[in-house]
Amino acid sequence: RERDAALEAKRSETEAKETLRVERDGAWGERNVARARALLLEAERLSGEGRPGSALARLAVSLELDPTERALVLARDLRSAVPRRSWVSPRSDRFLGIARIVRLAFDRSGACLAGGGIDGRVVVWDAVSGRTRVAFEPSGSATCALGYAPDAASIAALDASGILRRLDMGGAEAWRIHVPGASSLAWVDQGRRILVAGPPSGPVLVDAATGREAPGADRFQAATRVGSPDGVRVVTGGADGRLVLREGEAPVTAHERAVRDLAFDPAGRVVASYSDDRVIAVHDLESGSQLARLGLPSVGGIEGLAVAGPGMLAWIATEGFVTSWRWEDRASTSLLYGATALGASGRRVAVAWEDQVFFVDPAGRVESSAHGIGHCRPV
Repeated sequence: RERDAALEAKRSETEAKETLRVERDGAWGERNVARARALLLEAERLSGEGRPGSALARLAVSLELDPTERALVLARDLRSAVPRRSWVSPRSDRFLGIARIVRLAFDRSGACLAGGGIDGRVVVWDAVSGRTRVAFEPSGSATCALGYAPDAASIAALDASGILRRLDMGGAEAWRIHVPGASSLAWVDQGRRILVAGPPSGPVLVDAATGREAPGADRFQAATRVGSPDGVRVVTGGADGRLVLREGEAPVTAHERAVRDLAFDPAGRVVASYSDDRVIAVHDLESGSQLARLGLPSVGGIEGLAVAGPGMLAWIATEGFVTSWRWEDRASTSLLYGATALGASGRRVAVAWEDQVFFVDPAGRVESSAHGIGHCRPV
């Protein structure tokens, strides 16, 4: 209780400073600055009356801030008042082996969770117990993409320097090659090849068995971002903002600018895309219809995107907080700040926080403190 009282007092002290800082850097524009100022000044008044606590959340709703603005106000206030590491519980014995996790990926069954580190190290854990199944040596650069083969017997791992590796679940590194400029990957052609997007000369097809370049990449020439919901089909996004949801079909206009990220629901029926236009678009892979569209004008960018079960998105914003959003009722929940990676399986979202992994449900509740976080609360 004493700690919480001290935190609330600290928040009221930092509110005016936050308002001035936001106004100075102009990050939100005049409309959002005015809203933030009204929110923080009213919170200061309530604090003077001895009524801090949940005043910020109540006021954000009363001022009709949209979900992104509300989350951003609360997350900025919280980040300025609470040291990040003070929220982390003592080290658990689950999900060990990586100093800083920057990528997460589930296999299709949801039984295994793979993590990629800032040094390129890849570790596969049991998603229930958190015990290590297999670990692979670092590649030397931060992991930027992970993808399970259709049979889950191998993982394709790509790092920021362009090193692509095929890692077998038996613990061996089958091969490694260098693909300069590569940024995303997808298993294609029934898992026989790996498609890599990002190189200046265009996408590259790699034979999954040998690691040698394979012919046929010209059919994906317009792709700047690739992904696969099941290791068999491939979805591509282009610099023009269009998506190809099924190979050979006409592209769908989803964005006004280049596609930067793709994420699929665990069942492989839905794809979410994020673009430089700061919009998330959700499409049905079978019909091609757009299910939802969410603009994020107040967010500087997205560093991670996940689709968890039916109707739920989660993302990490560059401002440092995680938000979940249900597109059926457009309800959002700010989960926490400081996350470094996201993954999804079923209705659970796996969140990496530095060297720890834990799970949250669609309401933002931490499922088990045994997964590494003992005192995390929804923001």
